[in-house]
Order: sequence, then C-alpha cells, then structure tokens
Amino acid sequence: PELTAHIFNFVDQRSCSIAARSCKELKDFALDQLWKEMPYLLPLFRLLDDLTYTVNGWNFSNGLANSDWDKFWSYAERVRAVTVIDRTGANVRSCHLNPQLFLHISAAMPTNKGVRLFLPKLTRLTFLCYHPYGTTILLPLISPTLRHLSVSLFKPSPHTNQVASTTFSTLISMQSLSQLDSLEVIISNAGSIATEGGRQAQIALDRRLAELLESQSRLQSLRLTPLRPDSSLNQSFLHLSDLRSLVITCEFEPRHGSLTEGIASIASCTTLERLLLRVGGDTSGHRFSFSDIRPLLACQRLALLDICHLEPLSLTDADVEEMGRAWNRMESLSLWSDDFPIHLLLSFAASFSPRLLFLGLPLNLEGIESIESRSQLPPGVKFPGLTTLHIGDSWIKPYQLVAFTDLLGVICSPGVKVWSGERPYNLDGHKSDRAKQCREVNVLLEKVFRKKSL
Repeated sequence: PELTAHIFNFVDQRSCSIAARSCKELKDFALDQLWKEMPYLLPLFRLLDDLTYTVNGWNFSNGLANSDWDKFWSYAERVRAVTVIDRTGANVRSCHLNPQLFLHISAAMPTNKGVRLFLPKLTRLTFLCYHPYGTTILLPLISPTLRHLSVSLFKPSPHTNQVASTTFSTLISMQSLSQLDSLEVIISNAGSIATEGGRQAQIALDRRLAELLESQSRLQSLRLTPLRPDSSLNQSFLHLSDLRSLVITCEFEPRHGSLTEGIASIASCTTLERLLLRVGGDTSGHRFSFSDIRPLLACQRLALLDICHLEPLSLTDADVEEMGRAWNRMESLSLWSDDFPIHLLLSFAASFSPRLLFLGLPLNLEGIESIESRSQLPPGVKFPGLTTLHIGDSWIKPYQLVAFTDLLGVICSPGVKVWSGERPYNLDGHKSDRAKQCREVNVLLEKVFRKKSL
C-alpha cells in the first residue's frame, strides 16, 4: 500500500479521477490524491448541501437536516492542505465564506461519535483575507495536525486589525493548535496606521502576534511582514531557539526607532541558516553603513543571506573581511544596494570560504582598468566554488568588457556565469542591452578558461 500511495503522488488529477471511478482497489489511493490539496473549500461544503452566493458570501441553501455526514468525513479526512481566499465574488476560487456557514456546521454536526474537527488531518493552511471579519473563518479550520500556517491580510483597516488581533488571541488559547513548523503572517496595511487609532490597533495586533510567536518555541520557519522598530514583535525572537529560516520586511521609521534595533532583535536567532531581509519605507536621504547590519554577524550558521533595499550601503574591505570570518558557512550572499566599487569584489573573493556558490553584488566598474597585474593577484583572492555572479543592474561599458572578463578569469573557476538584474527581453521582444552584455562576458569567459586549459 505504501508503494502504491507513493506512485499516486506523481499521477495527474485527470488520471486519478479516472482511477477512482474505474477500479475499486485503486479508488482510495486516487481519492487521497485528489483531495489531498484543495485550492478552495467549496467542493467539500457541497457534500453537505447546495451553496448559494449572497452579498455576505457563500452559505448553505437548504440547511443540513438531510446531510450525509459519513460521506462528508470520508472526504474531509483526506484533506492535508487547503487554500482559502476570502475575497468578494461568486468565483469559486475567491471563496468568500459567510461566517454563519460554520455555525450551521457546528450546530448540525452529529455528536454520537464524539466531537470531531472540521479537517482532522490538515497539515497546511493558507489563508488570504480581504474582509474585516474574514480572519474569524480561520479558527474552525485549525487541527492538532497543522504544521504550516500562512495568514495574509490585504488592505486592512484599523477595524480589520482589531478583529485579527482578537482572532490571534483566540488562536493562542486553542488546544487544537499544536507546535507549528512554519508560520507566515503578511499584513499589507499601507495607510491603516496614519491615524492614532489605526496605530493603536496595529500595536495591539503586534502584541497578539508576539504572544503567538512566543507560544511557538519550536518554530523552524517564519515569514513576517512588516516588523517596525517599536513593535513588541522584536522581543519575541528571543523565544525562537529553533528558527532556521526567516523571511522578513523591516520598516524604516526613524521617528519610532532605528533599523539597527530591528536587525539586532533578528540577530538574537543565532540558529538561523536562511535569512531574507527586505527594508521597507522611504530610505531616501539616509545612508546605511556596515554598523547597521553588523548584529547579523552573530548568526554564524547562515548559509543564505539576501538583503534587499538597504540603500545606499557603504562597505569597506575591513567590513568584508569581518563578514567572511563570521559567515564561513555562507553559500549564497546577496546585497542589493547601490553599486559597490569593483575592488570590493576582490575582498569578497579573499574573505569568503570556498562554500560560496552565489554572489549578488551590484558593481561599479569605474576604475577596473587601474587594477594592475590581475594575473599577479595573491593566490587567496579567488572564488573556487562560485557558480553565479549576479551584478544587479550594473552597466558594463564597452571599454570595460575585456578588463572585467580578464579579472573574473583570474578570481573565478571554470563554469561561473555572470547575470544581470534586468529582464532578458524588452517589451518589444528584443534582448535588452544588459542581457547582451552579460552574454558577451560569459562567452569571453568561456574562451579565457578554454585557453587556460590548453
């Protein structure tokens, strides 16, 4: 049975549907695969009764007096992953559910076999909320088997934040919520904190989220947007002793605290192996330095680090050396900022371990001709394992092309590729100039390495 179940993991939906209707021995395996991941919940609700869409969302048409609950549970127990998009519209994928729908289910659910959860074997729940009361729908879907929870609030008002705060507070107290492996909370609330009332609602929501994080001490993966300098969420990182992966947006708000404070709170998670850090807000007129990200040196297990929109960021050769000593397990490093001087590339080559496979570093190639005796560079100035150098939106001028290629031929090993952040094709379908430049660099590099091998 285990082998058959594994095989069905690779069978498409149409073939599973045919197998379920044509072979009794394969029916259960096919149904398990068909109902394993549900992009919306309406097919499950239709097992109980017909559905009607009104301005308040989908609800039962006739009531649940004649529902076949055994049939319902036979399918509900197969569900492992669900996506709920609580958005206005009769489109089945925009599953705007009337909150009363769950009241009907709890009232009509038979209790002769004990209290049963709505989705008793659910392991992954993705919830996208567009309505003020939408987050309340989240609660009936929680089960002890849940390991991955993702909640996104789009365009919320202060009232939405208040409802969400209450929902998260209830979520913490639910006995059916066990320790999660991964949690994702995204709050797109541009403008909702413009007033004092809106900011207080956001503070209350942050406090509830902090309590949720503190209750999930075994969390291994977290995505959080946004993190503000004065948020109570900053203190919750101290409780995440098992966190391995973090994707986070730190808001730049000088009036409420420094960005370094938020980064320092992140750095308390010394077990991190993967960190994607985006800086939000208006950073114009402000200059960042290595001291702003220095707290991250405490995360010495990092294998992937991606820092975006921290611009302009100034680094020195000594800063790069310090980074290389602390992050000696780094395999992928991206620092998306203004262009860095070309000589810093040599510092990265000399400072980082052979484990480094990907380097994202916007470069200013002005002065590359002045790097004399490129073939005479010290032996330690080399990327022995680098496979990709991403230079962002850097512009390679024609007279810099050969010098840049020669330098890469010395500090890199065969097989390395250079890429640009520009899309490879313009809107008219023609290849963009930057893509052409990178292609020319890669062609020349192949010739350089081929010549060396002779």
